[in-house]
Amino acid sequence: MRLSELESVVEALLFIAGDAVPLASIAQTIELDKATAKAVVQSVADKYEREKRGLRIVEIDGAFQMCTAAECFEYIRNMYKSPQAALSLSGNSACLLAAFSFCKNTLWNKKSAFPILNSRLQRRRLRKSAV
Repeated sequence: MRLSELESVVEALLFIAGDAVPLASIAQTIELDKATAKAVVQSVADKYEREKRGLRIVEIDGAFQMCTAAECFEYIRNMYKSPQAALSLSGNSACLLAAFSFCKNTLWNKKSAFPILNSRLQRRRLRKSAV
Protein backbone atom coordinates (compact mmCIF):
# COMPACT_ATOMS: atom_id res chain seq x y z
CA MET A 1 0.00 0.00 0.00
CA ARG A 2 1.20 3.53 -0.75
CA LEU A 3 1.72 6.03 2.06
CA SER A 4 -1.35 8.06 1.04
CA GLU A 5 -3.51 4.92 1.22
CA LEU A 6 -2.10 4.00 4.64
CA GLU A 7 -2.76 7.53 5.88
CA SER A 8 -6.38 7.30 4.67
CA VAL A 9 -6.89 4.01 6.51
CA VAL A 10 -5.34 5.35 9.73
CA GLU A 11 -7.46 8.50 9.50
CA ALA A 12 -10.63 6.42 9.08
CA LEU A 13 -9.70 4.09 11.96
CA LEU A 14 -9.12 6.98 14.36
CA PHE A 15 -12.25 8.82 13.28
CA ILE A 16 -14.58 5.86 13.62
CA ALA A 17 -13.07 4.68 16.93
CA GLY A 18 -14.00 7.81 18.86
CA ASP A 19 -11.62 6.76 21.64
CA ALA A 20 -7.86 6.31 21.80
CA VAL A 21 -6.63 3.41 19.65
CA PRO A 22 -3.52 1.55 20.83
CA LEU A 23 -0.59 1.67 18.44
CA ALA A 24 -0.46 -2.14 18.46
CA SER A 25 -4.04 -2.27 17.11
CA ILE A 26 -3.27 0.23 14.38
CA ALA A 27 -0.11 -1.66 13.41
CA GLN A 28 -1.93 -4.99 13.31
CA THR A 29 -4.81 -3.55 11.27
CA ILE A 30 -2.59 -1.98 8.60
CA GLU A 31 -0.23 -4.96 8.75
CA LEU A 32 2.93 -3.02 9.59
CA ASP A 33 5.39 -3.02 12.48
CA LYS A 34 4.76 -0.55 15.31
CA ALA A 35 7.54 1.86 14.31
CA THR A 36 6.26 2.16 10.74
CA ALA A 37 2.64 2.43 11.89
CA LYS A 38 3.62 5.21 14.30
CA ALA A 39 5.37 7.03 11.44
CA VAL A 40 2.17 6.81 9.35
CA VAL A 41 0.03 8.15 12.22
CA GLN A 42 2.55 10.94 12.82
CA SER A 43 2.46 11.81 9.12
CA VAL A 44 -1.32 12.30 9.28
CA ALA A 45 -1.01 14.28 12.53
CA ASP A 46 1.67 16.51 11.00
CA LYS A 47 -0.52 17.23 7.97
CA TYR A 48 -3.43 18.24 10.19
CA GLU A 49 -1.17 20.55 12.17
CA ARG A 50 0.65 22.02 9.15
CA GLU A 51 -2.58 22.69 7.25
CA LYS A 52 -4.24 24.09 10.39
CA ARG A 53 -7.14 21.65 10.09
CA GLY A 54 -10.01 21.55 12.57
CA LEU A 55 -8.94 18.12 13.76
CA ARG A 56 -5.78 16.90 15.47
CA ILE A 57 -4.37 13.51 16.34
CA VAL A 58 -2.89 13.20 19.81
CA GLU A 59 -0.89 10.46 21.47
CA ILE A 60 -2.11 9.32 24.86
CA ASP A 61 -0.06 6.64 26.63
CA GLY A 62 0.92 4.79 23.46
CA ALA A 63 -2.49 5.16 21.84
CA PHE A 64 -3.76 7.73 19.35
CA GLN A 65 -7.01 9.68 19.30
CA MET A 66 -8.61 12.12 16.89
CA CYS A 67 -9.64 15.41 18.53
CA THR A 68 -10.93 18.80 17.52
CA ALA A 69 -8.34 21.57 17.38
CA ALA A 70 -8.19 23.78 20.46
CA GLU A 71 -8.26 26.82 18.19
CA CYS A 72 -11.81 25.88 17.16
CA PHE A 73 -13.25 25.79 20.67
CA GLU A 74 -15.03 29.16 20.58
CA TYR A 75 -16.62 28.42 17.21
CA ILE A 76 -17.77 24.99 18.34
CA ARG A 77 -19.22 26.45 21.53
CA ASN A 78 -20.98 29.24 19.62
CA MET A 79 -22.49 26.78 17.17
CA TYR A 80 -23.65 24.53 19.98
CA LYS A 81 -25.35 27.45 21.72
CA SER A 82 -27.26 28.38 18.56
CA PRO A 83 -30.78 26.87 18.68
CA GLN A 84 -31.02 26.89 14.86
CA ALA A 85 -27.85 24.87 14.35
CA ALA A 86 -28.46 21.43 12.94
CA LEU A 87 -25.36 19.32 13.53
CA SER A 88 -24.29 16.01 12.14
CA LEU A 89 -23.55 13.21 14.58
CA SER A 90 -19.82 13.98 14.45
CA GLY A 91 -20.40 17.71 14.75
CA ASN A 92 -22.77 17.18 17.64
CA SER A 93 -20.20 14.99 19.34
CA ALA A 94 -17.44 17.55 18.95
CA CYS A 95 -19.58 20.38 20.28
CA LEU A 96 -20.82 18.46 23.26
CA LEU A 97 -17.38 17.29 24.15
CA ALA A 98 -16.01 20.79 23.82
CA ALA A 99 -18.34 21.91 26.60
CA PHE A 100 -17.73 18.79 28.67
CA SER A 101 -13.97 18.57 28.51
CA PHE A 102 -12.80 22.17 28.39
CA CYS A 103 -11.72 22.13 32.04
CA LYS A 104 -10.39 18.60 31.87
CA ASN A 105 -8.20 19.38 28.88
CA THR A 106 -7.05 22.67 30.32
CA LEU A 107 -5.89 20.83 33.44
CA TRP A 108 -4.52 18.02 31.30
CA ASN A 109 -2.32 20.65 29.66
CA LYS A 110 -2.45 19.24 26.15
CA LYS A 111 -2.24 21.50 23.12
CA SER A 112 -5.13 19.82 21.31
CA ALA A 113 -8.38 19.71 23.08
CA PHE A 114 -11.51 17.76 22.53
CA PRO A 115 -11.76 14.01 21.90
CA ILE A 116 -14.82 13.12 19.84
CA LEU A 117 -17.67 11.53 21.78
CA ASN A 118 -18.93 8.25 20.46
CA SER A 119 -21.55 7.22 23.00
CA ARG A 120 -25.17 8.30 22.68
CA LEU A 121 -25.51 8.12 26.44
CA GLN A 122 -22.58 10.52 26.92
CA ARG A 123 -24.08 12.94 24.38
CA ARG A 124 -27.47 12.81 26.13
CA ARG A 125 -25.92 13.48 29.54
CA LEU A 126 -23.90 16.37 28.18
CA ARG A 127 -26.88 17.82 26.36
CA LYS A 128 -28.90 17.78 29.60
CA SER A 129 -26.10 19.32 31.64
CA ALA A 130 -25.49 22.08 29.06
CA VAL A 131 -29.10 23.26 29.17
